[in-house]
Amino acid sequence: MITAPIPSDELLAAVASGSHHDPHAVLGQHPIAAGVSDPLTVIRALRPLASEVTAVLDTGARVELAHVGRGIWQGTQLIGPTDYLIEARYPDASPWVADDPYRYAPTIGELDLHLIGEGRHERLWDALGAHFRDHGGVSGTVRGTAFTVWAPNARAVRVIGDFNDWDGVRSAMRSMGATGV
Repeated sequence: MITAPIPSDELLAAVASGSHHDPHAVLGQHPIAAGVSDPLTVIRALRPLASEVTAVLDTGARVELAHVGRGIWQGTQLIGPTDYLIEARYPDASPWVADDPYRYAPTIGELDLHLIGEGRHERLWDALGAHFRDHGGVSGTVRGTAFTVWAPNARAVRVIGDFNDWDGVRSAMRSMGATGV
């Protein structure tokens, strides 16, 4: 079995602490070049304190993830990008299954980013804030909430709520470049 490279401990620490400016670059699923003809994909998930983590693909196939450090787990699969859920097992608890927010593309477009960067966006209330949206997945559409904020001087931004047990580290947001979004 071909495995993906493991990110550096410094990178794992930044992502695990919620202080990395782009956790989506590490977490979620990413194609990797391994010199094979089949599409090889790595899936990474942050599940601190878990004893076992599995990616359950939309086909029903299961990809066991191995702990690579700092509560981050990873595994590879040959199907290419696909929809999946993360199943985590914790000591003395039943399995916890949840969607992986890091598998989705940004919900704000290039035009919005350009207009915000120029200070000319005339409908900021539609671009920024929390909005129910249809997120396009690999094999369909999922209804969820998109969070977009303007925080030009922030090193990192996190979303907290009862959906993540009030732990913002599990929901760190990505920086969309020099616009401050």
